[in-house]
Amino acid sequence: MKMLNFSITDSLNENEKYIFNILVEYFKRDNIKSYVVGGAVRDNLLKIPPKDVDIAVEGDFELIIKKLPLVERVIYHERFKTSSVYFKNGAQFDIIRCRKESYIKNGSLPEVYPATIVEDLARRDFTINAVAYDIINNCLIDPYNGIEHIKRKIIKKIKDDSYKEDPTRIFRAVRYAVRYGFILEDEDEILRCVEKDVFSTISYDRIMKEIMLMAGENGWQQNIYECFRLNIIKSSKKSLFHNKVELKDHLNIRLCSIYRVLNDSTIKNVFKNNSILEKNLKKAFQEYEGIEMELLKCWDNNHIFNILDKCNSYDLVLLGYNTKLTYKLLNYINLKDKYREIKAKCLLELGIEKGRLIRDIIEEIRRVRLNTLLEIDENYIRNNIGEILNGIKHKNT
Repeated sequence: MKMLNFSITDSLNENEKYIFNILVEYFKRDNIKSYVVGGAVRDNLLKIPPKDVDIAVEGDFELIIKKLPLVERVIYHERFKTSSVYFKNGAQFDIIRCRKESYIKNGSLPEVYPATIVEDLARRDFTINAVAYDIINNCLIDPYNGIEHIKRKIIKKIKDDSYKEDPTRIFRAVRYAVRYGFILEDEDEILRCVEKDVFSTISYDRIMKEIMLMAGENGWQQNIYECFRLNIIKSSKKSLFHNKVELKDHLNIRLCSIYRVLNDSTIKNVFKNNSILEKNLKKAFQEYEGIEMELLKCWDNNHIFNILDKCNSYDLVLLGYNTKLTYKLLNYINLKDKYREIKAKCLLELGIEKGRLIRDIIEEIRRVRLNTLLEIDENYIRNNIGEILNGIKHKNT
């Protein structure tokens, strides 16, 4: 145990401090062994405000949660015995059970068992995440020299075969290295694991989740470049593209940018076949290459309009990375903004019967308007319906 000039409450807001101090009183009164663990301790040592605070406890977890003071609601996760606890003043802490883990095979989700804090720290991914603050004794527990590694700015695994046991740790190692400007102590081992295709042991969903976490960081581009460098993700380009069609930066746009430079059929399939991404985004990953090939061969405004009008917004973003299509996409967007379809009501008033002919007339008017850029309004149609019908007749013969 290490006594340092350390206070977890320095990084908390007033509501969080109030609840944390009440929790300390509760833990001391009932003699509950309790610890702040993981990222909150790491970030506090780095003088960075933590995103959240995890408190690990030993003992009867469900009873401990039931007796917590000032609780408004609890979201309980049975498998790993974790809970998100929301308090009446708006503060929120994650309360988790100290646990040890056992992996049936590499890449599987672990089986978990009650444990001491030392056993809990032994299951963690990196030494910098295996430092705990003992709430009752007001000291730091650091069995793997994590404090020294934070000072030396290195990312180092805790146990042998860590990356084989859980390959998602490779993604996390890169993410932490980029976020904090740390060095990958285990880079050679990571390269060997990637070469042996350790990611084949985990599901597409788990890989996609890690890629999304990378894409959600401020340094997301550097995260992806590191994945390229380490061959975790294979790319056809040295850098990500700028897209002239996209309007704003958000997570799904970033994922489109990543997908567009992939030269890796496995990772492409991860993007196309998972249960995490929203439906339209997955659909765009699945279909855009076929749309791209069709557009490259097409110069007819009407044809282009008909193709793109069936696309969703993510199709357009993906297509926008191809500079050969820039003019067609911008032209479509301009036409789409100005174009108003002729209403069937106008044709019915001219005595055209409902059915296929109305659809043919609307399609013919659209073709002429888009290819000639002439403004054809309802007055023009009333005055030239015979000519329009004659054109359709000759087109269909």
